[in-house]
Amino acid sequence: VERDLQDYDTEIQRLESRRTLLAAQRDNLKQYASEVQSLLSPARKVPDEILQCIFDDCCDTNNFEAFRNKPVIAISSVCTRWRRNALSMPALWSRITLRWEVCEDTNNYPKTDHSKLFALLSKVLERSQQWPMTISL
Repeated sequence: VERDLQDYDTEIQRLESRRTLLAAQRDNLKQYASEVQSLLSPARKVPDEILQCIFDDCCDTNNFEAFRNKPVIAISSVCTRWRRNALSMPALWSRITLRWEVCEDTNNYPKTDHSKLFALLSKVLERSQQWPMTISL
């Protein structure tokens, strides 16, 4: 009887090990299926020329009042294809709005660090290349 119990325990351990391995393989297969599914996305079938027209319509201006409302930054961060297309269109980067409040009495207002905003603005100006700028102040 003792020998039979050991055999059962050994078989249970073997099956549990096999179950763990199969569960890991299942998880890997699910991840792979998810990655492959994204390749079938309808957005991937849109030609670059059409995608660029959409980008041009969506990116009317890049507002440098705060860290939000910069559509060209958003679309160029979606995927490598969108980034490549956005970077190939200097016109998208050349339309900006600058809006800063000047405080004469600096004692009543906290000092704001605009270094990140200036760095981002510098990057946008660089990406606009030789395209004529449209700047709203």
